[in-house]
Amino acid sequence: MHNLVPEALEQLYIRGIFDGERRKLALKIGASVHQALEKAMDQSEWMDKGSKRRVQEKLDALSFNVGHPDDFLDEGCAEERVLT
Repeated sequence: MHNLVPEALEQLYIRGIFDGERRKLALKIGASVHQALEKAMDQSEWMDKGSKRRVQEKLDALSFNVGHPDDFLDEGCAEERVLT
């Protein structure tokens, strides 16, 4: 129960300040950066295939966490996080 109030305040802040459109834009920018890194790697002539494979694995492992988790504003998920 003690985590419920801080999370509720976080949700109010996110809903009021960091709206869905801003988050979508930030995620779109992150995806563009990811694509540019992949393109630069593909076009590089100094890396061998093994190095490119390892770089691709690292790029695939990248995640862009912007503002809040995807399910953060979902009421059911919020209750589950607080109760666990």
